[in-house]
Amino acid sequence: MEIRQLYYVLEVAKCNSFSKAANAQFITQPAISQQISALEEELQVKLFKRDTHSVVLTKEGEKFCAYAKDVAESIDRLMAAFHQSTTKDKTVIKVGVFPFYKAAGLTSIINSFFAANHNVIGSIKVEENYRAYEKLETGELNFAIIKSRLENIQKSWVKYEVLRSENLNVLISRKNPYAQRKVIELSELGQFFAFDWRPGLSFLQ
Repeated sequence: MEIRQLYYVLEVAKCNSFSKAANAQFITQPAISQQISALEEELQVKLFKRDTHSVVLTKEGEKFCAYAKDVAESIDRLMAAFHQSTTKDKTVIKVGVFPFYKAAGLTSIINSFFAANHNVIGSIKVEENYRAYEKLETGELNFAIIKSRLENIQKSWVKYEVLRSENLNVLISRKNPYAQRKVIELSELGQFFAFDWRPGLSFLQ
């Protein structure tokens, strides 16, 4: 059981809707449904009665929410004791980042964001692209910063913003015929036995 699952259940109970609760928690509707289903499987109980028109707490769900509210209030008291904002005042997010994100200068940007937004708490997890998509869908991540070509983003439910585009240049011998070209397609790189690609490198000419 995870603390965030408690908040998900409380939010669904308050909104009587998975989709509205998902919007309030900044995750997708399938993600909040999966998280609550996983919690129900762990507890071996049904917390909600679901149909096409309504979502209501079961007897077990009411009992769970009573305890979950106590936990949430205890966390708030703990935060207040150390002069921190309570959980009601904070937005909890989990951010996925691509490997080598530190080399791209993301660390200072992310840290600056959290420093400037004291009402937001979160964590950073390094994830490969395909794992980031999976965890966004299950709710394990709220946001992800990945390196990808636009045509490779094929998930219809993914909303994205392009943060930056960059050119990739190849460092090769000036004797190689490709050295005379300004652009080499990625598909052509397989013709080289070895190559070294780095953003910002220029051709030897």
